[in-house]
Amino acid sequence: LGNMALDEHDYVAARAYLEEAVETHRRLAHQSDLANNLMDLGFIALSEARLDEAEAILRESLAISSAERFGDLLPWAVEGVAALVLGRGAPSESVRLLAATTSSREELAMSADFYPIAEETRELTLDAARAELSEVEFAAAWEEGETLSLEEAAEQAARF
Repeated sequence: LGNMALDEHDYVAARAYLEEAVETHRRLAHQSDLANNLMDLGFIALSEARLDEAEAILRESLAISSAERFGDLLPWAVEGVAALVLGRGAPSESVRLLAATTSSREELAMSADFYPIAEETRELTLDAARAELSEVEFAAAWEEGETLSLEEAAEQAARF
């Protein structure tokens, strides 16, 4: 139900369902589901400009996804942190993180409509970073990010 509400941009309902699911997954030690639901809550917090809350939630999701090697969740956790990094005034670092997730997203062969809130956040983050950086700065950051593995990007994201 939380994912259905999330897909329909009903963030109030989604948050309520997802918070309940997080507690259940914590109790049952379902790490993958916990990391996924935390990531959803983090993207909701980002969309509502609650950066401090988003940071805590996304960092926990990133830590679980990295530790457990959840490669199917890690790109989106890194992208959530990239949006935070931009919100904290570091557009070049944000672009590097987003560039680093591009090949992993392609390898997972997920369509753009698979995770709408993440896709919307990625596009908004890229647009905002382009507006803050010169073309040269953006291109340089993108090129640097493309050289990073997903694991390296996750390590960098964890340090921001």
